[in-house]
Amino acid sequence: MNKFGFRKMFAVTIFFVMIVVVGIFNDSVAKAVTSPSITVLSPAAGDAFTTGSLIIIKWETSADIPAIAAIGLYYKPDGTTGEGRIIQVTSNSGSYNWNVPSNVASGNYRIYAKYTYNSGKNKAENESAPFGIVAVPTATAPSITVLSPNG
Repeated sequence: MNKFGFRKMFAVTIFFVMIVVVGIFNDSVAKAVTSPSITVLSPAAGDAFTTGSLIIIKWETSADIPAIAAIGLYYKPDGTTGEGRIIQVTSNSGSYNWNVPSNVASGNYRIYAKYTYNSGKNKAENESAPFGIVAVPTATAPSITVLSPNG
């Protein structure tokens, strides 16, 4: 083997090692684990609704949450941890129509969306900006009372 053959072999070996190292690094970056995410898009900050009205709740999820995933939607008074259930399980369609129940008190609220996976060990969750709900008194049916003649 001459001195040029040795250099070529050495150069090829270094080049091969560099490709393998770069390839391993690129594979590890490409396979980085990301957590699924969900973002509530509406209702928006400052929106106002009345009891009995329709709120179109919209959300988007990261690509790693499938369309067949179960999404839970809840509402809660702004600044509290308590929540009321809108729907425990709905498909990941990106929207849900909610009629505000008549028993919801006036105040500021947030919509809370949740996706639970891995047998409940992990979850993606997010809440909307605060919006208002005004309770509208329910109308009572008119009645007639006959006072006279009696009997």
